[in-house]
Amino acid sequence: MIADTPELPYYAVIFSLLCSLEDERGYYSRTANRMLELARRQPGFPGFEPARYGLGISVSCWNSPEAGKTMRNTERHRAMRFAGIKEFGIRICRVEKEHSF
Repeated sequence: MIADTPELPYYAVIFSLLCSLEDERGYYSRTANRMLELARRQPGFPGFEPARYGLGISVSCWNSPEAGKTMRNTERHRAMRFAGIKEFGIRICRVEKEHSF
């Protein structure tokens, strides 16, 4: 799925992870789907792009850095955040240019 994105510039939060053995039963995928539902209810959240095959990568798009922090600080997000994750990294980027076809 290609995310709907806001007007430039916007912010992308790139979440990369290696899942634990627990994820082989689909726990992280179910949790990620619930987090996407939560993100869709947050102001300033226009889109999301997931990719999972061994290494999981999720890109969420936000109108501002503050909008992404609102999601991060919700109680439900904190409860689900690290379930089934073995190793992770987060990158926050300002997107100034994009192309698509």
